Amino acid sequence: MEPNVEIGIGDALDDLTDIIKDLLVVKWKMDNTSEMDALWEFEFSMRTHSEQHLVDLLKYIKELKE
Repeated sequence: MEPNVEIGIGDALDDLTDIIKDLLVVKWKMDNTSEMDALWEFEFSMRTHSEQHLVDLLKYIKELKE
């Protein structure tokens, strides 16, 4: 496996891990606080963190298909 491929896989796993962590926080808030709090958390984390991880992950997946 080429070094750049290994880096891409590591980055993709990091992106996926961060997305999952953010969604688990949203789930916890849904279960333990309120729907409004969970929605706020989802929107906030998407704008400030998860969105870029999603974009990067999608780019990586698209590059795999090319």
